Amino acid sequence: MKTWITAACLAALCASSAQAGADNETKAKNLKAFCNFSGNIAHDAVLGSLKGEKRPDLKKKLDEQYFQPFAEDKNLAGIMRSQIDNSLKKAYGMRGKLKLKPSEYEGFAYEIGKAEAEVCMEVLSK
Repeated sequence: MKTWITAACLAALCASSAQAGADNETKAKNLKAFCNFSGNIAHDAVLGSLKGEKRPDLKKKLDEQYFQPFAEDKNLAGIMRSQIDNSLKKAYGMRGKLKLKPSEYEGFAYEIGKAEAEVCMEVLSK
C-alpha cells in the first residue's frame, strides 16, 4: 500500500508540474485521470487473475495497455510499472482466498477497481 501511495503521489506531482501554470480545474482533471488509470489497472489485474490467466501473460497484456504509452517518460514509466506490479501482486495474492463464482468475477473486479480509484482520489486530493 505504501508503495502504491508513493507512486500515486509521484504521478500527481508529475502531472501537475507538466502543466506548469495550469489552473486547479486542469490539475483536478489530471489527478482524476491518473486515479481512473489506477482503478482500471486494478480491475484488469483482478479480473485476469480470477479468470486464471497466467501472471506473465497478464503482465504482458497490462504492460501493452498501460505501460507502453508512457515508456518514453522515465518518471511516468516507473510509476506505471509500479502500479502494474502492485496490482498484480494484490490480485494474485487474493485469488486463492476468494470463493467467487465465475459469474461474479466481473462485478468483483469492478468494485476493486472502483475502490482503488476512490482511495487514490482521497489520498491525492488532500
